[in-house]
Amino acid sequence: MCDSIARVDKVKLRRIGGSWAAGMLLAAGVSLAAPRGASGAIVYYDTNGATAGTGNATDWNSGNSNWTTDATGSSATTTYPDPSDAVFSAGTNAPATYSINLGGSKTASSLTVNQSAITFQVLGAGSVTRTIGAGGILLQTGAGATNAVGALNFNSPTGAGNESIVLSASQTWTNNASPTTAVSFNPLNTTPGTHGVMTVNGNAAAGIITTVTLAGSADGAYNFAVVVGDGAVGGKLAISTGKNTNFTNVASTFSGALAITGGTTTVDNGGGLGHSNITITGGTLAGGTTGAGGSITDNISNDSAELIALSGAGVIDLTNLHLNLNVAGTQTQAEYVLANAAVGSSNVTGSAFAGVNLPTGWSVDYDGTAAHPGDIVLVAPVPEPASFGMVSIAAAGLLRRRR
Repeated sequence: MCDSIARVDKVKLRRIGGSWAAGMLLAAGVSLAAPRGASGAIVYYDTNGATAGTGNATDWNSGNSNWTTDATGSSATTTYPDPSDAVFSAGTNAPATYSINLGGSKTASSLTVNQSAITFQVLGAGSVTRTIGAGGILLQTGAGATNAVGALNFNSPTGAGNESIVLSASQTWTNNASPTTAVSFNPLNTTPGTHGVMTVNGNAAAGIITTVTLAGSADGAYNFAVVVGDGAVGGKLAISTGKNTNFTNVASTFSGALAITGGTTTVDNGGGLGHSNITITGGTLAGGTTGAGGSITDNISNDSAELIALSGAGVIDLTNLHLNLNVAGTQTQAEYVLANAAVGSSNVTGSAFAGVNLPTGWSVDYDGTAAHPGDIVLVAPVPEPASFGMVSIAAAGLLRRRR
């Protein structure tokens, strides 16, 4: 039911002294398209009661009557009917940028921004959860601001609390905002312990993968400066992106795979990807140059290794990218393919990783080996025969272009 393009179902508007309500919204450039994947009540954020429009921003919690089923905002408001398809906002007069304080645990079957630029925040030390259902996130063309504020921002708590963004089903996030602005998940703290913690997590049961697809006609990036993880239920989270996507500040731990189909995905400023099961069919995976730069981590468990699979116009740029290698269990093979394209091919830019962190005895062959001639290969330690020592290693010819 959910495409990367929103369904266009007419919203049933209450007549207000005639039939001009819908025309008023369309003239103002506010879409009347139903929220993508609408599965329950469609409610509009509205803080000024039965007065037309939305009023100033305040809270999204259990107690405040800040919601209406009237897209024009001209009807009485009520508390949030949980879960609902949440639209920000009613009417056409929302402030250009405004902040909404989050309280309690709420579920949005879908979340739509039809005007202005919104920042969700948690004041103080509260613990808050916002669950987003299969309808995902849609930024319509009226969303965004003329300044540098992102069209949709989630900020970590201002106090020592926890904010969890939980993704309860596979979904698409579509950024069609104009002017072009980003979707961002931001930590407020630059010093640990100064502010609260925010995470973005899946919620799938064991054996299930929840996939978030990042799409849209706008050029604004998707920015993750917080941990993106699998969640605690046992399933996995995967991300598929065709847009510019940034992972910064911390290493994300989601393990359901990363698919890059377009744009540039960058890890930078201490950011990283905790798993390198990555498919790149278009666009580029690269490291940044801010602070400590960015890294990817390859994991080998026994003889099962993660793989960076490159094809088509997909590129990995090694120049500013760091590599970590974790090994567990017992390895019985001499080599493990890290990427199915070698340095010098059209799918690989740069001659080597900016830095490598490998277990003792491991090395990287960037040109391919006799067994894997067209790949970047992780070479396992060679057991040293007691009678030959280092002579046998030199004879094996395994020191060629390894770092």
